[in-house]
Amino acid sequence: MNRNTILIAAALGLLMIGSGLARPLQEQAPDPKSEYPRTMEDMIEVTLAVKNYSIDFGYVPQVSTAQELKKLLDGFYIKTLPQDAWGHDFFYKFNARDSSQYWLASAGSDGIFKGFDQQGTWTALDGQDVILTNSPPSWIYAPAIKDWPLPDIGAPPEPGPMVNEQFFTRQNQGATIGIVRHPAPFNWGGERGDRGVLESFPVAKPGQTNPWEFDFRGYDLSKLDVTGRLADLLKSNFDDHTVWPPRLPEGFDPARFMEIGRNPGLGVRELHKRGVTGKGVGVAIIDMGLLVDHVEYKDRVRMFEEIHSADETAQMHGVACSSIAVGKTVGVAPEADLYYIASFPASGDGSAPNQGRDFTWEAQCIDRILEVNRALPKDRKIRVISMSIGWGPKETGYAEVTAAVERAKQAKVFVICTSMENSFGFTLFGLGRDPFKDPERFDSFGEAWWGGLYPHESPGGKEALLFPMDSRTMASPTGVDKYVFYRLGGLSWSVPWAAGLYALACQVKPGVTPELFWKTAIETGDVVPLPAKWPNPTAEEVDARVRKTLDTRMAAIKDRSQGKDVEIVMAEIFNQRTGQKRERMSEAEFRTWGEGYVRPEVLRETKPCELKKIVNPARLLASLGAAKG
Repeated sequence: MNRNTILIAAALGLLMIGSGLARPLQEQAPDPKSEYPRTMEDMIEVTLAVKNYSIDFGYVPQVSTAQELKKLLDGFYIKTLPQDAWGHDFFYKFNARDSSQYWLASAGSDGIFKGFDQQGTWTALDGQDVILTNSPPSWIYAPAIKDWPLPDIGAPPEPGPMVNEQFFTRQNQGATIGIVRHPAPFNWGGERGDRGVLESFPVAKPGQTNPWEFDFRGYDLSKLDVTGRLADLLKSNFDDHTVWPPRLPEGFDPARFMEIGRNPGLGVRELHKRGVTGKGVGVAIIDMGLLVDHVEYKDRVRMFEEIHSADETAQMHGVACSSIAVGKTVGVAPEADLYYIASFPASGDGSAPNQGRDFTWEAQCIDRILEVNRALPKDRKIRVISMSIGWGPKETGYAEVTAAVERAKQAKVFVICTSMENSFGFTLFGLGRDPFKDPERFDSFGEAWWGGLYPHESPGGKEALLFPMDSRTMASPTGVDKYVFYRLGGLSWSVPWAAGLYALACQVKPGVTPELFWKTAIETGDVVPLPAKWPNPTAEEVDARVRKTLDTRMAAIKDRSQGKDVEIVMAEIFNQRTGQKRERMSEAEFRTWGEGYVRPEVLRETKPCELKKIVNPARLLASLGAAKG
């Protein structure tokens, strides 16, 4: 049985995603020796989806039930959240003091869960629970029975025979370009391909912001009274399948928001009127399964291939990115050519020893694009590759994908992703925008919804280039003429926006380089002043907030250490941030060092600050066009 895996990151910095399909229950009496291992395999797949959610948003899902987790992950990070082998929902718990830690559990064959405080191993076949945590990744309560086909306790499972079955490759021959197939639209699973009737309105969690908390894509809300839910509706995602109740609160106009959200903003449409549309420039995208025939970009698709893909049907992430980059009504470069490879950077026939991310596949995709590019006419070359994902030195395939990016640089192809600090020294970041504000106005934009310091405000941080990401209308994977509105975005939406702008720059100045583009964009970028969030606190109040923040983070570190020597854990965190190699670190030393990060965050809210540098397409292209060479 194949499993469908969804790639999405999301940015926040943003978005690749895994999925798994629940297996049907066996008709015969279940065999614990197969049901427990099967359940643990599904738990691993759920953790992959949760991990990629946390990569996008900076924290794990802040929910307490499987049904709430399902609302966050289904259709975006996972096809459908599985149950355990006995048909029971998994149990989920997050650490309220450490937003990066969670636990996942199965109630076992008897369906009676005895709590997350269980630890150790067991051998008796009497309905025991199974518990996994992600920090550090380990089975903290699980079977230990000789000769059982189980993953080792404390380590992810070795890839089983199903791993290779869930990925596939379909390519054109040699340097030939073409569309290898036309994936079907995504189907939510309802009678009409939707998600059915929503029986109750989601309950907002005080003090938390979750981009998927009010996700109404595909739902019928016609039975609900939403007249008193304006604040929540203003944070919602919805699409052409959403059925609204007859009465909506004043101030919430989904049709109007969809129309405003179609505009890429920042003066781009005026550039289109002048003929600056990306015509003659190739844009490549490496992402999830594509709805090749969507009206928004079908006339721009020159190539569609699949390399280690898991998506038999279209998925939301790549469809959205393609429309942002080259869409005819919502895109930045509506006449650029689109070359697309569907891929998923996970293990399976690759070099990763487990089901984590493996960027050797993305390296292969980059090299394939370069191969195709060598055969293209000089005036139709691919100049930019959009990858809404990032990678770090400790990830499998880092050396391979880094080398592939370097080969692209040598071939004059700009690889735009969320980790360009490593390859170019560039920092890309996203802009927030309320849905009723005009995207043409620079002062309509604000901070990213997740808060915190902007890159240039962090110790040793570089000045970032900021691109739109919030309140965007994009092509939907659910139909060739369907659209969707995403209220809170991530860096996944900023990356293709930047790629589209680079295509415009290549049309205006064919000899432009990534370095010249970025340098000029910073020089011509806009600055928007922001008022203080916490004006005029006393020095004592600032000190108190710094101490409270440090106390909260120290408590989280201790809780997360899981019995490990805390001084060693603190040293590991310090070493990761600084590149130093300390074996131990006292709490006093750690607090002193940590205050250097916390105090700027606290002080930032006490003073007016600047949102910079917001890319200014008109000034950027005018400056590039006037430059010699």
